[in-house]
Amino acid sequence: AKGLSGGVREAEKEEGYKTEGERSAEREDFELAHELGIVMGKVDRLRKQLTSAQGEVLAAAKRHLSAAERLKVATASHLAAEAKIDQMQAGSKGGLERELKAAREDQMRSAEGFEKARDGLHSMRQERTKLEVQVARLRVKVKNLRSERDAAVSSEARERRQVR
Repeated sequence: AKGLSGGVREAEKEEGYKTEGERSAEREDFELAHELGIVMGKVDRLRKQLTSAQGEVLAAAKRHLSAAERLKVATASHLAAEAKIDQMQAGSKGGLERELKAAREDQMRSAEGFEKARDGLHSMRQERTKLEVQVARLRVKVKNLRSERDAAVSSEARERRQVR
């Protein structure tokens, strides 16, 4: 009877029937591949966000440098005005002080924008690293499951040969 059931299993195998172990392994492979695809999608989105954030950091840095340059010019103008204060009218001095104040405020805003963009870039890099670790773990898990499946299939084949 044992030889007969082995023959039935062999005939089913030839006809394309799969053992429960093979179906389970294929299902796990499919689920892991699906999960890996989702994680890879997240990694791709983070890469795009990282590229965008890097652009924002660069733009913020340029605005910061521009504001610093304007502050430098305004400061020089203000110092020149202070040296010639006796020769200037009160309205001119007030205008230079407003310009200096506006340049300082502009520099502060751009410095805050730069810091915020830099912090965002840092947190995205941390998230990307976490996702890359998760992808690596999933790949190892897929590799181990495939090895287990191959071992199970090989073991079934040995059993079938012994049954004959």
